[in-house]
Amino acid sequence: MFSSISTLRQVVEEAITEMKHVEKCDMFQGRVGDIKYDLQKSTSKSYEIYPFGSRVAGLGFKHSDYDVFIDMGGYYRGGGETHRSNSVQYIRDLIRQVKTFTDPILIPRARVPVLKVKHRTTGIQCDISTLNGIGVENTNLLRNYMSDSRVRFVATGVKVWARQLGLTQAGVGPGSITSYCMLWLVIFALMQDCPPAAPSVVAVKQSCKGSNLFIDGWDCSFCNSPVPKLKNNKSEIELLIHFFSFYGSMTIPDITSNVISPFLGKMIPVKEFVKTNSLPNEFENYKKQARSDRFYEMRCDSAMCVQDPVEQGHNIAKTVEDWVVDRFLKLCKTTTTLVENSMSPHV
Repeated sequence: MFSSISTLRQVVEEAITEMKHVEKCDMFQGRVGDIKYDLQKSTSKSYEIYPFGSRVAGLGFKHSDYDVFIDMGGYYRGGGETHRSNSVQYIRDLIRQVKTFTDPILIPRARVPVLKVKHRTTGIQCDISTLNGIGVENTNLLRNYMSDSRVRFVATGVKVWARQLGLTQAGVGPGSITSYCMLWLVIFALMQDCPPAAPSVVAVKQSCKGSNLFIDGWDCSFCNSPVPKLKNNKSEIELLIHFFSFYGSMTIPDITSNVISPFLGKMIPVKEFVKTNSLPNEFENYKKQARSDRFYEMRCDSAMCVQDPVEQGHNIAKTVEDWVVDRFLKLCKTTTTLVENSMSPHV
C-alpha cells in the first residue's frame, strides 16, 4: 500500500470509489428503502426507522453492517433507558415470526443493547438498537466533516490501513480500536495541523444556528450544522502523512496521561479532566450531566481515552488494550517513515 505515493493514492481512491458505489446502491437501488420497509413490516408500521453508521456517513464498504435505530414510540430524544434490553428482545421476537430477516443474535448487556440480523433480500447484516437517536446525530456530524474531500480521503486511507494491519475491531476483536473511534482519531489529528485542517466540534457548535436538540441530556443541536471551512491548503496526501506523523511522534505516556477531546480540539491531561468542575466553560453540558443522578462522568482509567464529542461522558476507547495502543503508535511511526521515503521532492 505504501510502496509509492502513486500506489497509495490509487488504493485510497479505489476504496473511495467502492464507498461511493455502496452509497449509490443503498440509495438508488433501494437497499435502504427495502430494509426500512421490511423492518416496519416485520415489527410495526408505527415505528420510525432511522439508518446511521458508516454506510450512511459515506464510509461503508460492501460488507459493512447497516446500523438502524428503531424508535418504538417517542424515544429519539431519550427515555429508552427503562426498556433498554427488553425492547431489543421484543424486536427479536417479532422478527423471528417472519422470514425477511435471519440469524438473529441478541447482545442485551452492551452499553447500547443491539440485535444483529441478516436481511435476506440484500444479504446485508443489520445492527438494530432502540435506545435513542444519538447514533443518528453522530453520523450526521461525521458526514458533515466528510464533506471536505480531503478529510474523507484521509479517513478512508486510515480505514484501509487499519483494516489491513488488523488494528480495528474486525482485525483483532475485543480490545482493538473501533472504526468509530478511529474516525475521531483521524479528525482530531487534522485539528492539530497548523493551521488546522478541520475545526474542533466546539467551533462547529459555536457556528450553529439551528434549533435546540437534546438527547438524554446531551446537546446534539449542532450535529446537522455545516462544518466551517478553514484556511489549510495542504493536499490530501500531506494530510494523510500528518495523521501518521502526529500519532507516530507520541509515546505511551502521552496517550495514557491525556484525554483526546475532538469536542475541544485539544488533549487534556487526565489529572485535570477528572476535576469536572474545573473544566472550561465549553464543557458546561458535560459538567451538568456529570452532576446529574445518572452520573455521566467519563471513565479515564483505560489505556486510551477518546471523548465522544456528542455523548461526552462516553470514552469511545475505553476497551482498547495497552498492546493495541503500543502497536498503533509504532505502526504510525513506521508508516510515516515509509511514506516519506517514497515521496519525490515535488510531491
